[in-house]
Amino acid sequence: MTTVEYQLTRRELVLTGTLRKLGRARTLAFISLILIGAMLLIMLDDSARIVGWFFLAYVLLLPLLFARAVHVFVNANPIFTSKTTLSFGDFGIVSVADGYRSEREWRALAGWSHSDKYFFLHTDTLGTAITIPKRAFSEVQLELFFEQLSQIDGKLASPMNET
Repeated sequence: MTTVEYQLTRRELVLTGTLRKLGRARTLAFISLILIGAMLLIMLDDSARIVGWFFLAYVLLLPLLFARAVHVFVNANPIFTSKTTLSFGDFGIVSVADGYRSEREWRALAGWSHSDKYFFLHTDTLGTAITIPKRAFSEVQLELFFEQLSQIDGKLASPMNET
C-alpha cells in the first residue's frame, strides 16, 4: 500500500470546483440557451429587451454564483482543507483527514479524469469528485497511481481541460 499526504487550499478548491461545474456539457448547454434567449429578447421591442438584458446579466454573473456556492460549501466543510493522508493499493483508496476516514474500492468509483495539476476520482455520475493534487505524488507513486486507476475499466472521464 502506497501513502501520500496533501492539503488543498480553499482557493484551489473553489477554483477547480467552479471551473469543473462550468465545463460540464449540461451547464454549457444551459448557459448557451439562456444566452441565445437573451440575445433574441434584446433584439425585440422595449418590454422584451429589459428581460433580455436581465438574462444576459444572469449569464455573465453565473460563474460568480457558482464560485460563491462552492465557496460556501468548502467553508462549511473544513475537512476539505485539512491535511489528508491517502493510501492506495490493489483494493482501492483509504483517505484519513482530521478524524474522518473513508474507504473506497476501485470498482466503486464511477470514473476518473485528470488535469496537469489534479486527479479527479468521480464518486458518482453527477460529477462529484475527490480532488487529489498531483504534487502529492513522487514520480514512482504517480506511476503506481496511474496503474491502479487502470482498474476502473474504461470509465475514464474526459479531462476537458479541467483545472
